[in-house]
Amino acid sequence: MKRNLLFHLFPMKTSEIWRWHIERLAQHKAVFTGRRIVSVVLDGRCAEEADIREALKPLEAEVHFNPNSDELCETWHFIKMLGMLESQDPQEATFYCHAKGVTRKGEELHAVKQWCQAMYDFDLGMVDVVDRMLSTHGTVGSFRIFMKHAGVLWHYSGTFYWLKHSALFSRDWRIIERSGRWGVEGYPGLQFFSNESASLTPDNILPGELYDGTALNAEIIATWKEDLLKVCS
Repeated sequence: MKRNLLFHLFPMKTSEIWRWHIERLAQHKAVFTGRRIVSVVLDGRCAEEADIREALKPLEAEVHFNPNSDELCETWHFIKMLGMLESQDPQEATFYCHAKGVTRKGEELHAVKQWCQAMYDFDLGMVDVVDRMLSTHGTVGSFRIFMKHAGVLWHYSGTFYWLKHSALFSRDWRIIERSGRWGVEGYPGLQFFSNESASLTPDNILPGELYDGTALNAEIIATWKEDLLKVCS
């Protein structure tokens, strides 16, 4: 499987978690056998471009700088950046994620980091399982939830997910909800019916339980991994 990365980065001066996300992705760099693309959005609250480029060096990625929009956030540039990877190769997929947590502080930031670590562990740490799921599904991710959000009926809470090229780019993939900042989170649910999706974690974990840290601990995650491996063996 040819696997690409599309990473959205808003590198605020007052946050260090964006560097943590880069470190996590660099640790899984070998997963990405295709292109690695980083969309960096900037405004007056961000680190200097030279510092950002230096931080991104371990990822060995193509870096594109764009203006930030507080209203649209990652939705603004998503379709343009995704279009750089367009193909209908049935053996190609793209992983999308963003540097979640740059506006969070204190205990909530700790919980978000725990949540993101779980997403990296499942989405990138269990890539053999992901490949198997992508053989029969158009999109694969973690923390799938069935609730109306961003104009769709289901989504991957946290916005970490894989998109299979032959399934996505054979349809009208440029359609996205542009009325606000949640368009990218809702994108898989706009493009795919729920039965075309697969989840690496149990469904319908409420976002509030992820933001306050009560949904996750090492024992729970280990059990989920064991169960997932049994199902996919």
